Parts: sequence; structure tokens; C-alpha cells
Amino acid sequence: MAKLQYFLVCRLDISGWRTLRYMFAGVVILQGMQKNLPQGCTKRFNPIMCFFPQRLIASVRTPLFLVNTAYDTWQVQVSLAPASADHHGHWIGCRKNHARCTGTQIGFLQGDYYCPFK
Repeated sequence: MAKLQYFLVCRLDISGWRTLRYMFAGVVILQGMQKNLPQGCTKRFNPIMCFFPQRLIASVRTPLFLVNTAYDTWQVQVSLAPASADHHGHWIGCRKNHARCTGTQIGFLQGDYYCPFK
């Protein structure tokens, strides 16, 4: 299971939105996945939240290994600094090449991943 979802579901993007959470909510709704998610979770929480590892892990009965790259291109371009959130174009260079990120941008990318997952 990709760890990306584990912490990015809570992260705000550069404009203050939870882009990744809303994107995956659309997937759950469009595909009608609610019926395939663990019932123990969907009875207690919004089915959309049961799609994310924070809730799904409790239902996994086999060994589980989480993996995540530091910052892959997709993660930055789509969830943390999507073009739709970069109204002034400050993230264009960083979004395409992490070596072009400013110190402030790197700090944002390495931000606190604490999430009171609700």
C-alpha cells in the first residue's frame, strides 16, 4: 500500500485545500466503492474516509508494508502544489523540478504530517 495516501489525505495544498482528499472522494463516489469498503469502517465513518489507509489498515488481515518516495513528481504536481492552487505561478519551477524549489517551498513539502484524521 502506498504511504502517500496515509499522510497526504490530511495535508493542505498551497492554497489551503485538501486537494487529494477531494480527488479520492470523487473516485469513491464515481465508482460506487462504498459497498466494497470494510463494513466495520463504513458503519462508523463516512465511506469516503474508509478508502484511506488510516481507516483501511484496521481491516487488513495479511502482512502490510507501507512505502513512499520522498517527493515524487505526481505528489507535488497534483496534491501539494497543483496548478489550480498556484494562482501566481510561484510553484511552476518547483513543481517540475525539485532542485528549483526555494527554501520556503522545501519547508512546505517537509511540513508537519500530523493529522487528527476525521
